[in-house]
Amino acid sequence: MTKPIQRSYLLRLWHEHAGALTRATLIAVEWPDKPRHFANLDELFAFLLAPADPLAPADDRSQWDGDHCTPDGPC
Repeated sequence: MTKPIQRSYLLRLWHEHAGALTRATLIAVEWPDKPRHFANLDELFAFLLAPADPLAPADDRSQWDGDHCTPDGPC
């Protein structure tokens, strides 16, 4: 059975100054050293909604990290 593709991110939102567009940084938990920066929320949403995510599916990993628990899976 194939596991569903899942992603976990740390999201940081900020403004350069009052009245500026909201900017964002998205950090994939799997790759904390490769943050993605977005100049506005539209770019962030486009990335999150894109059907062709450039990140490899969880099924392609050679090892599953069993030390992390999720609400929908066993530990």
